[in-house]
Amino acid sequence: MSDIASCAPDGWCIFLRAALRQSAAGSPESYASLAKDVGLLVKILRNPAEQPDELKFRKIKLSNATIGRVLSHPGARDVLAACGFVEASEGECLELIEADRALLLRASQEVEAVQYELQELDWLYVNRAATASPIPGRPSEPWSADGAPAAMAHTCVTTLLKLGAEAAAKGPWLARLSHMLFAPEMVECRRLVRERASVLIMALRAIVLELIRMLEMGALSTALQCLAFLWPAGAHDTLAARLEFCSSCLAAALSPADAFDESPPLELKLRLVRGQIVSSTIGALRAFSETGIRCGVLKQPLTIEYVGEVGQDAGGLRRMFFDLFAHELAVHPLWTLTPTGSLRPADSFAAAARQMTISGELEEHMRTVGRVCGMALYQELHRHSGVQTLVDGERAPPNLFGVAFARYFLQVVQHAPPDSLAELQAALAAETLETHADVRTSPSLLDRPLSESGLGDMTFVRMAGEGADALEVELVPGGSSIQVTEATKHEWLRALLHSELVHSLTTAAGHFRRGLLDSVGLSGAVDAFDPVRSRWTCPHFVLLSAGELQSTLSGAPVGLSCIDELRRVASVHADAAVQASWLWDMMLSVDDRTRARVYRFVTGSSRRPADGVSAFQINPREGGDGAYPFAHACASVLELPRYSSQAVLRERLQAAVEAAHDKFTDL
Repeated sequence: MSDIASCAPDGWCIFLRAALRQSAAGSPESYASLAKDVGLLVKILRNPAEQPDELKFRKIKLSNATIGRVLSHPGARDVLAACGFVEASEGECLELIEADRALLLRASQEVEAVQYELQELDWLYVNRAATASPIPGRPSEPWSADGAPAAMAHTCVTTLLKLGAEAAAKGPWLARLSHMLFAPEMVECRRLVRERASVLIMALRAIVLELIRMLEMGALSTALQCLAFLWPAGAHDTLAARLEFCSSCLAAALSPADAFDESPPLELKLRLVRGQIVSSTIGALRAFSETGIRCGVLKQPLTIEYVGEVGQDAGGLRRMFFDLFAHELAVHPLWTLTPTGSLRPADSFAAAARQMTISGELEEHMRTVGRVCGMALYQELHRHSGVQTLVDGERAPPNLFGVAFARYFLQVVQHAPPDSLAELQAALAAETLETHADVRTSPSLLDRPLSESGLGDMTFVRMAGEGADALEVELVPGGSSIQVTEATKHEWLRALLHSELVHSLTTAAGHFRRGLLDSVGLSGAVDAFDPVRSRWTCPHFVLLSAGELQSTLSGAPVGLSCIDELRRVASVHADAAVQASWLWDMMLSVDDRTRARVYRFVTGSSRRPADGVSAFQINPREGGDGAYPFAHACASVLELPRYSSQAVLRERLQAAVEAAHDKFTDL
């Protein structure tokens, strides 16, 4: 027996790999059969670890020809001996007297790493024509030193670049790239692949677009995982490029008949009731069949018409629809606001206490909200493609929700919820006002004894809801009888925050996600509740962080800096210069709520776009103190009568803003 018994399991991996590579040094065509045999060795180790009570897995008959072949390879029998297998029945079998599950699992993982490396070498040998690199053949040296990783990485990247638009043919190579990027034993390959990240990102982008058109879900999932690894969400310097690519993915998901370069897209027209925008939107979208949804009706350019109003939608009514839709959600019983004013679904446990969990109502409502979010993303595609342009050729302003969705809610929607205590505390802190800090976000909370923190008599429960509707929710099974101790306070705080920020949102987020995928997903090909398939086939879920998705949907709150920006880009007619100066003075003196309402009056949205405002015009309007301002929100143009004072301007402008909020009108 070799010295393997004195090594740790990771040492066995090196020994076994070197021994097998030595045996195959002169016949690289045997890598495939070697990999298969090592796979059987993995099963021999894993079976008794996973099912220790099954006696059949603890005896290996040496008379079995397949077993004999596996154990004939150098190092294989040594690994079994080191794990506790001994000869029994006069040498007819190997028997495991006592199973050390941890040791067996560790050994199986290390041996499996050898199997993967042999598979990589086989791929390299089979596709040796794709690279000038020789087959590595120095088995006595460490894996990372004998040239194999460089040859593997070069072959994989070169092949992906050479196959052009043949996305279907790239499936096996995408699987190999994924293995190099994520398998622990591929660290050297991973480093070498990263060195060619820029060209590989370009290739993967083209592959993703083609796979979306082909509806190849499995390969698309693999390609997006690789792309997200090399082109991670959250990097500020790549945000614009990632947003543009997400838009390209939306275009790729359109049916050929909807392609912009072939014919103008169809129109999606919603007839709504002002003041009942959410409920009338639910009713309007209910009219579309599931077949129509799968065929892409929600992906079309949107126009809005309000019952009893004469206004025609040149873009302003559409933008105001998204803005007002979110503001109605803010007062809807199925939603609540965080301390910073962001939207999150009502706590599912609190809703249950108030008997608000009529599943059909919740499902349809949340699915509709998700659909409207997806529609907003598609309107941005049409805006950037030129479908939604103004008469003078200017691009229309963006379509934004008037209230942002809480970042942690969007993380749940993306199937990437905060999980660790630090992540949960950061998620809560992001929705907490600095002036009213939540003590649970403080890193020092758990550094003090429970008695000093006011947590001396806590159990693993939390209260959902308020007053008579309050409901006790157990954080763990039997939590009401489990006292929080110094040893368990970290576990308690994590369970508490996870229940509030993740678990209580899961059902609503699932229905919301389903609606979002109705709009931006791939023709009903994805189950919204499948955490792998629905996440890794939606570019907006993996290439954008929750914060970036939040900003894309809702922009930023309107404050003084937004007014300064509006003033910088404003084009003011000479005949309206005096009134314009009064307007700026007024906007500096009012509160943010009033600024946001005036901002919506002139742009159609009460939120600032993520990329800012590029144009704003102030023109004169006929009339004096008795006339009202008029805004063309479709073009961000404000017409001001020749008022005699700032006080008159303020009074007339606020009246016009309030009237426009209630209905389309030309005062």
